[in-house]
Amino acid sequence: SGINAEYVEFKTYQHYFKRINLSDVMTKVLICLVGLPAVGKTILTNELQSSSSIPIECVCYDDHIPRIDHMENSNGWADARRKVNELIVSQLTSREGELIMILDDNFYLRGMRKEIYHIAQAHGCVFGQVYFPASVELAMYSNQCREDSHVTMETIARMSKTIEIPSEPWERHLLKIDPISAFSAETTSLRVKRVSEFLQFLLSQPPEVDPALRERERDDDRARCRDSEKHQSELFLRRLVKDTIAKDRREGVKRDYSVYALAKSRALAEVVSIEAGQDLHSCLQTYFLSHLSS
Repeated sequence: SGINAEYVEFKTYQHYFKRINLSDVMTKVLICLVGLPAVGKTILTNELQSSSSIPIECVCYDDHIPRIDHMENSNGWADARRKVNELIVSQLTSREGELIMILDDNFYLRGMRKEIYHIAQAHGCVFGQVYFPASVELAMYSNQCREDSHVTMETIARMSKTIEIPSEPWERHLLKIDPISAFSAETTSLRVKRVSEFLQFLLSQPPEVDPALRERERDDDRARCRDSEKHQSELFLRRLVKDTIAKDRREGVKRDYSVYALAKSRALAEVVSIEAGQDLHSCLQTYFLSHLSS
């Protein structure tokens, strides 16, 4: 029961932006519609736009890319898709506040979807997909019933053989929905309800994290850890020098202060060789006494 039943291998991944209060972030969501032509993707998008209380933008790739059979192998097709993706970025950066952007295309190849995922990462968006599994026979039949914008049977057959079903870890936010084969108000409204619940769920999720940002944050954490460790080591060695000088005086051992300072400096330089799990103070004391007696 509930929306989780509609997800395909759904998992929640706890990767949140550090030092960002997500309650203060106005979420933007990028949705890829995945499936063969003529399975109801555009119909569903139009219904969502007319019924949703949340601003929904739709970018239909067919409006920007000439429909030429086998054009996928041409440079012109790749350039046209790149321009559509640039349009998506432009709309994301120019809009403020909460936004859901549905990308109406077939997205039958994983590489096409990965490009959108990278856009989501770069611009702090949540990435999701709605997948319409359909047989090639149903897609061909529905395509024949459409009033306009027919896709050739050869194109549908080729897509059905090469479609890559969403299954990668970065494709975790996935809703599997039956294709629209009967256009009654009841079936359409049910699909709209399910997708609307999915969109509400995505709005509650943390944005995708840019790997470069994550790595910079890790580097910062490592640097802070190193600085803290070095500071703690410096304080410990200062106390150790003071205590050792006092002990030597009690025992009548005479050394120039520079000897203690050099041993301290050399022990501090060896902090980097201390492995995880080793006691910092014990190692420093060993290094210091070793250099002091050498």
